[in-house]
Amino acid sequence: IDEEPDTAVSLPLGAGRLTGAWLPDDPAGPDQVRALRRHVRASIARTVGEFARAGRPDHVVATSKTFKQLARIAGAARSTEGLYVQRALSRKALE
Repeated sequence: IDEEPDTAVSLPLGAGRLTGAWLPDDPAGPDQVRALRRHVRASIARTVGEFARAGRPDHVVATSKTFKQLARIAGAARSTEGLYVQRALSRKALE
């Protein structure tokens, strides 16, 4: 079995990191929020081409708190339900 991913990426876009680097004021000003949004979009855009060239994936794995929270919002099982409970976040659930 091939256990190596065809494509892998890690983007430093966690809430704590972005807040500390881009939103020094509390509350953040509109200009700071706009600049942060531009930064996030640009960071993601730089990786899109790599994934597009790799072709359509048969599955995707995400390992971050952001995806954990999105999955919970979409109805995935809680962590307290155990390690081996299957959890999935469909593209449709994100739309």
